[in-house]
Amino acid sequence: MSCPFPRSAWGPALIALALTGAMSPPGAGRDAAPLSCRIATGTGAQGVTLEARAMAGAQGAEGLYSLEVTRNGASGSTAIRQGGDFSLRAGETAVLGQVTLGPDPRGYAARLVLRWDGNEISCAAPGGPGE
Repeated sequence: MSCPFPRSAWGPALIALALTGAMSPPGAGRDAAPLSCRIATGTGAQGVTLEARAMAGAQGAEGLYSLEVTRNGASGSTAIRQGGDFSLRAGETAVLGQVTLGPDPRGYAARLVLRWDGNEISCAAPGGPGE
């Protein structure tokens, strides 16, 4: 079977195809994540602060979140639980919960779980130097 196009037409056709793909917006043709999460950490005069953040993709989302922070140290252990509803517009980022630990930043672990429309994602943050 022979090709109906001359070989000389292949080069420009392939270049045009490549340029068309290169000019597509990021994420075109793929499903963007509807929701993502992150546990941001910071250190200040009061100690280590953890912020549970949720980020909506191209569409908004509503659901429930739970944040659990545990810490084991020389003075004992701590378990902190926070949770509730969230509602995000498309492209919005929100801090859903915040915890400040003591001045020694070692030994903590945090887990954030987001649930919406039958879906669930989670993110975690072990903390402290070298952890």
